[in-house]
Amino acid sequence: ERVSELLNDHLKDVELEIFGSDPLHYRQRAEFRIWHMGDKAHYAFFDPVTKDPIFIEQYPLASERINKLMSDLASAMEKDELLRRKLFQVELISNTDGEALICLVYKKKLEEAEWMELGARLEEQLQCHVIIRTKGKRFVVGKDHLVQTHEVG
Repeated sequence: ERVSELLNDHLKDVELEIFGSDPLHYRQRAEFRIWHMGDKAHYAFFDPVTKDPIFIEQYPLASERINKLMSDLASAMEKDELLRRKLFQVELISNTDGEALICLVYKKKLEEAEWMELGARLEEQLQCHVIIRTKGKRFVVGKDHLVQTHEVG
């Protein structure tokens, strides 16, 4: 009802049909800092008031595909020092067709061959496209984008 009131001046006599969002798994994009504690890496975001890191393992607002990626990537980070070391940030994107893309942002230099090997390994393990960004370079394994389709009509 509130949406109809707000748009009434612009849409005049158009009949609106409003649909509510699902309470969970509605976001197709998530971005987290990686917080290192010893040999362990954690997904983190920051408390807006205290600026303290808040560690999470799952993000229920994100799609189920993103939550699965978070879990699978965390397991891969535990086992692979090259993947984990100096990883600064992770961006996860999915579409409603189940495709996914991860972007790993690092604060270190490696040779292109090392990055491409890491990306190929992750693409196979996680069944998603992989982008690795580091020190002004960008390495893509698979595609660097996803396509979302919607049926209208």
